[in-house]
Order: sequence, then structure tokens, then C-alpha cells
Amino acid sequence: MRIFVAIDIDDNLRAAITALQADLRSQLNPTSGRIKWVDPDLMHLTLKFIGEVEQNNIDRISEAVASAAVQHKSFSFEIPTLGCFGRPIKVIWLGTETENQQLLQLHQDIEDALESAGWPKEKKSFSPHLTLARLKDVPSDRSLKGIIKKYKLVDSAIVKACSVRIYESVLTPTGPIYSALSETKLK
Repeated sequence: MRIFVAIDIDDNLRAAITALQADLRSQLNPTSGRIKWVDPDLMHLTLKFIGEVEQNNIDRISEAVASAAVQHKSFSFEIPTLGCFGRPIKVIWLGTETENQQLLQLHQDIEDALESAGWPKEKKSFSPHLTLARLKDVPSDRSLKGIIKKYKLVDSAIVKACSVRIYESVLTPTGPIYSALSETKLK
């Protein structure tokens, strides 16, 4: 099973992302490469990608994540910044350039709990974001970066962290299918 730990987003943020994606699409040249837009209904903020695990490890993972998450209170944070990863650009994302201590502590506590349960910590630093699109064969970064720079801040980009879920991800030719395996409510 391929699994990850995430915070879900609400319908208000999904609606704002749908409008943002439509606006971005209207500005991009149709010949600017292959762009796969992420369905807002599938979006989540990943706290930890665990990867392939055996079915018999799910309970141990769920217990570790729950033991860390249950110590945290619900909180909200903004992700108002549009940005991109990669050279050439591979991902367009919505995130933040400022650190939210509650989010960072939740992430760190989950990493620590999973490490104690036998799963290694992530080597890369945590970069909280929502992936809006994945790009392939983009001929010019300059025009895309110019479009992205027009969006200084995105309104209504607030994530309400009320629970943490563990999802199974099944990759299919038409896109991923996510199934919630467990959920831990924050205080």
C-alpha cells in the first residue's frame, strides 16, 4: 500500500483554488507544454509521505500518527503565496513563505513518532503547500514565472487543521484515488 499523512482542506478553499486554476489556465499559452491540473477535490496538505508499506503495518503507523496528533489543538494558517518548484518548472503550488509554528510542530511530532515506530525521517525540509499543477515539457520558464509573479497573495487561502488523516493512494492512468484509512481529531 502507498500511504501518506495529510490535513484536508475545506470547500471554501477548494472553491478559491478552482477559481485560481481557471484564471491561471486562461493566461497560459496552450503550447506552453503539458500541464496536469490537480483536481481540487483531491487536494490535501501532505505532512508526511510514507510510501509503500505492508498492510500489517497500517495499525502501527496509525497509532504513531494518532499519538502525535492528539497532543495538538486545532488551528488555522494561511497559504497565500503562489510559487513553483524545479528548473525547468515542474510544479505550481500554493503555500506560504512564513513559518507557522503550530504546523511545523505537528509535522515534527508526526515525524518523531513515525521514526520511533520504525519509519525514517524525511531528509528534505518540510515545505507546506498544495500542488495546483504538474508540468512537463515546458519550453519557457520566463513567461510562466511572470504569470506566477502577478499573484502576490491569494485571498481566502486558509487551511483549517482540525484533524490528521492517513490516506492510501492508488495511482491509476486517470489520476490517483485516495482512501482514508484513519483519522485523528485535533483537540
